[in-house]
Amino acid sequence: MLLLLALDIISAIVAYPISYYSFKFNKLVGSPALKAICVGFALLGTGLLVEGLTTFITDATVVNGLLAKSLVADAGLLFLALQLLAYFIFAWGYAIEIFGSSKAPFDKLSEPGTLLPVGILASTFGAYYDIALLAYLLMVALLAFIVFEAVLVYSRNRRKSALIVLLGFGVILGSHVLMLDSVAALTQVTFYEGTLAQFVGFAMLLWFLVRSGRFGSF
Repeated sequence: MLLLLALDIISAIVAYPISYYSFKFNKLVGSPALKAICVGFALLGTGLLVEGLTTFITDATVVNGLLAKSLVADAGLLFLALQLLAYFIFAWGYAIEIFGSSKAPFDKLSEPGTLLPVGILASTFGAYYDIALLAYLLMVALLAFIVFEAVLVYSRNRRKSALIVLLGFGVILGSHVLMLDSVAALTQVTFYEGTLAQFVGFAMLLWFLVRSGRFGSF
């Protein structure tokens, strides 16, 4: 549990700079993919931070056992919902980058009621296990689509930057395959491996954003 908590907090710390640098360079080049990465990683960082801090608080303080489990489960559901939203935004942003579109869903995130369907996710389905299994299955599908789009981008321009982004999302896809396998088989070790792989994917994307000297279309 301590390792998972540490990875959540560290990954959140990495996610926020990814969002910041994406925002910074998007102002220069106006890339839909960078805008999507900015919004998506802000959501991922927030979800990781909430989940990690909730776990830490319930472990470090005297909290009723049932209440602690309920708080951790609620934080986990929130993180699952934010991940789904973030990966949908990534997929949409890449689609706009490749095919073009007049409107992106992340332009409406500030409108009232936009996140309401995400909040209803937990109450729509039954047990937490079923929700987690479905959520990770959907995330794997979304990430597979994102990786496919990244392959299209790289095949179009053959830039090193596009390759690094492709590899980063490829590692994140692999991490979620491990997490899905962990949830399906109820194996904790595999989930730790997936969380570690997710951090590596985040770190690769941050390295790309920090080190890249110029930003254009992905």
